[in-house]
Amino acid sequence: MGLRRYELTIDRSTEGAPGAQVRAARPRVSGFEQGFVHIVEAIASEMLELYNTTWRVRGRELSRARFAKRLRLEAAHITSNRTTLYVNAGGLFTDHAIEVRLGADGTIREILLAG
Repeated sequence: MGLRRYELTIDRSTEGAPGAQVRAARPRVSGFEQGFVHIVEAIASEMLELYNTTWRVRGRELSRARFAKRLRLEAAHITSNRTTLYVNAGGLFTDHAIEVRLGADGTIREILLAG
């Protein structure tokens, strides 16, 4: 499960100069980075059964641990009221990413597949 290099975008429609926008986004970035293990657990809870029952083409069902190991943060997009994370599932859902929508307070609002 990984937090390596990922793309970060901050919506420019928020108020303030670019430097101020980056400073304002910093706590939200730190929040999802520090809590990424919990985000991965939530993704596994939400998406593992979907993979095993619908998307798995062949082979054994994946365990929760093996599923979680495939997940890598690819991108994060921050707006004034939401942070959206795009998580690569290592081809488990073909070319679809897993989209995790966080409220401005960092709580998970929604987990879904993104085409």
